[in-house]
Amino acid sequence: ALSTGSVEWHRTYPEYTRSGEAAAILACCGMVVFGVKTHVLSGTDTVVAASASTGQVLWEHVTDEVMWNFSPATPGDGTVLFSSMCGAVFRLSALGELMWRA
Repeated sequence: ALSTGSVEWHRTYPEYTRSGEAAAILACCGMVVFGVKTHVLSGTDTVVAASASTGQVLWEHVTDEVMWNFSPATPGDGTVLFSSMCGAVFRLSALGELMWRA
């Protein structure tokens, strides 16, 4: 709890593997968003959102790009923005669906 600093839940995700780069997480709009690797040797190629209140996985989005030092952002509406190491920019909906890619 924020008032006491006590842990409300703790969860590991053995189905996901993190890479060695300095990836960030995003906590916003009831979600914790983080990157994992599923089809690459290093870096991040998959974005995962978990419930901030329970830790349950809400969605995952696999890209065809590699993100290095994955750093998700949001304008505060639940959508998630991030970029790849080759310059592609993605915006995912609050449900993990691709809204656009540039």
